[in-house]
Order: sequence, then structure tokens, then C-alpha cells
Amino acid sequence: MLACEESCKKHVFEEVDETELEKELEEIEAYIDRARVFKKKLEKLTLEQISKYNPVLDESSPVSDFLQGEVEAEERIELASCSLTQHKSRDPGRGYSRATYNLEKERGSQSDRVKELPSATDLFAAAQVPKKCIFCSLPHPSADCLKAGKMKLKEREELVQQSRCCFLCLKPNHTVNKCFMKTSCLCCGKKHNILLCSGRLN
Repeated sequence: MLACEESCKKHVFEEVDETELEKELEEIEAYIDRARVFKKKLEKLTLEQISKYNPVLDESSPVSDFLQGEVEAEERIELASCSLTQHKSRDPGRGYSRATYNLEKERGSQSDRVKELPSATDLFAAAQVPKKCIFCSLPHPSADCLKAGKMKLKEREELVQQSRCCFLCLKPNHTVNKCFMKTSCLCCGKKHNILLCSGRLN
């Protein structure tokens, strides 16, 4: 993981041969492809089957480690792709890329409509916040709560609303419209967490 981070930093802050960047992207995309195959297999499992295999799903479990690795890999691909795009569109007359110029121009005219992406510091700070489940108050992500699976749908919805959490990722301080998670319900395909799906078998 650290070697990949260092490689990404090198690509962002230094001039790097495009073939080297493309090779890195291919390696990362191969990892993501393997992760997607695993994810499809995992999606077929129900919460009960998962809990039988791994009764206590905590932060140190292999599934949590895998999911954390998948998120980090997706972020690296986005960072590397952005770096490659800016590297190819370098404008020697201005000293910065066209993408940066266009973004600055767009911010000037439509600053309230431009979607701000979190910085590395924001992502790091968010990762350091201790996870506390909104359903049982134990230190694990709310989406992994086994107790929530035994609650009624109405109870789960009320707890999410009272906690002012996102209905998709079950994390506080934003709504589904502003959620950075690009997934949807595994059961019905709508933009909510599977724990909040009315079509899900309880």
C-alpha cells in the first residue's frame, strides 16, 4: 500500500513518463477488476450467511480490510487518472494545465454549482473519526451492524433520521444527494443502504 502511495505522489508532483503512468493504471485496474469479481460474489451472500461465516465483523476483519483496500484503490485510480489527464493537457503558455484553468474559470462564474472534492487531509481526517454504530452504539460501521438486521424497517429509518445520517452510507453530516459513495442498494438498485430497503427480506 505504501509503495503505491509513494508512486502516486511521484506521479502527481513530478514529471513522469506517460508509459509508466499507464502501466501503473493497468496494475491498479487489474486489482479493481479482481475486487469487483469478489464483490459480485459477496453481494450474493445475505447478512445471515455473512454473520455465520464471520460472527463479529469488526475493523480488523478480512472483509473490512478488503473493503478499505478497494476504496483506497478507487481513490488512487481517480488521482492517477486526473494526474495523467493534466499531464497530457499541459499548456506551456500559462504554466498550468487546461483542466486547472477551466476549473478556475468555472469556479469564477458558477462557484456555487461546482462540486468540491475532498482533499487528502479531509479524507485522512474522516478516516480518523472513531466509528460508532447508530443502531447499537458499538464501535463499528453502522452498515455492518447485525443488530440492525433484526430491527423493523421503520425503526431503522427513524434512527437514521434522528442521527442525521445519510441514507446511503449511514454516516453523519450529509445527505444522499451529497454522498461521495457511488453505490446503490444491492436489492432494488435505488440510492439507499440495503438496511433501509423495503424490498429486502427481514
